[in-house]
Amino acid sequence: MVFIKQQISESEHNDMLLDSYVTHIHTHHCSRCGDQETFSQIFEVWCHPTKTRTTKLTSLRPVVGLELKPLNLAVIQVPSKLVPICHRCAGSYKVVGKPEIITVQSSNDRWQETLRRKYSEPAKEAAKPPTAPKAVPTLDQI
Repeated sequence: MVFIKQQISESEHNDMLLDSYVTHIHTHHCSRCGDQETFSQIFEVWCHPTKTRTTKLTSLRPVVGLELKPLNLAVIQVPSKLVPICHRCAGSYKVVGKPEIITVQSSNDRWQETLRRKYSEPAKEAAKPPTAPKAVPTLDQI
């Protein structure tokens, strides 16, 4: 199963139907400690009802929630990857003369607050003082 990133119109996006699920299994090898960590991501596979066969018009969307509908599930083993530091090493990561790494716990509430700040109306700029209108010469002055 190959998914190609593509631009779609808003009407095509609205016409898409949930077809199945796909799970990507990732394996990372830490170059610092040699440990291996495996994690997965699950996505909904949305397909356009009439354009799928000719254009392969599909969209992957992260699954939200804990319930899955009774649909097919594909499992893809992503090639393993060498990473410079794993989550275990990050806790003990120190650089001489530099500040430490600060870990921030994320949550959906924090993300929603970020979105509210990003999309809130910008503060009205201070009103500029009115400028004097330019003097327009009359026909007699020309």
